[in-house]
Amino acid sequence: MSPRHDSGSGLHSRTKRRSRTKRRSRTKRRSRTKRRPHTKSRTGCAMCKQRRVKLLLSELTKDNCQAAYISSVLICLHLLARGPSPGDYLVFSEHAPPMWLPLLRGVRSIMETVDVDHLRSGLLAPMRKGTMPPNADTPTVTIFNLPRLRWQTPFQGLRLSITATVEPESKEAYLAALDGLAQSFEATYGSDEDGSYQGDAMHQIVFRWLYVLDHQMVQKMQQKEPHAMIMVGYYAVLLKVPELLDCWFVKGWSHHILMGVYGTLEDRYRPWLKWPFENAGLEWTVP
Repeated sequence: MSPRHDSGSGLHSRTKRRSRTKRRSRTKRRSRTKRRPHTKSRTGCAMCKQRRVKLLLSELTKDNCQAAYISSVLICLHLLARGPSPGDYLVFSEHAPPMWLPLLRGVRSIMETVDVDHLRSGLLAPMRKGTMPPNADTPTVTIFNLPRLRWQTPFQGLRLSITATVEPESKEAYLAALDGLAQSFEATYGSDEDGSYQGDAMHQIVFRWLYVLDHQMVQKMQQKEPHAMIMVGYYAVLLKVPELLDCWFVKGWSHHILMGVYGTLEDRYRPWLKWPFENAGLEWTVP
């Protein structure tokens, strides 16, 4: 009797184990079925892509630098092209660190870390053909027959305000950032005096100012310091130029950034935005 009893007991034990295994399997399948894919657009979650690129940038090598470069550039373009979203203003955000600017800075990091000849080799060799001439002798608006803009007087006023009110330890960084933005405006619109420009052609690239910004100024923008925000508002005027040239992937960003900047400023700083509002095509109704 005991052998039959042992056999029955073993069979019962094996049946219980199979039952538990089946239940676990069904639970896993249900869990997989219920979990929805983490996507924010038809091409996937931009935030997840950003994390993967950041990881790639932290482990940059000669073998993966081209993939990191192309990934950073494409995600930058993707974030621009999907258009403005509430609370996100490219260089600052209402709730969390912005997604776009760190990726642009990542492109700069790659260019500074890796040999450019190696980066522009193999599949990326055609990039060499698109290299722009080092110097320009005509501002952007003249090349494309766009309206001129008188910009130097507002910049002089902002410089005086920074000199008078910004804390001494940050003043140099603020003035250097303002000088860089002024170079971009001159390359785009020409001088107020005669509309001419003779200088570095790189300053005609609308994103260059953000690309070369000092890390301290990037932090000031993300902390929403008033004079840093005013400079971002002035920069938004530049973003209207590619819009006028039908660059669809920047459409709407100029106005969106200006409204975001306006929302961060106390009343006493808001009059500084009258000039960029009016020259970006926004109505200024605030006294």
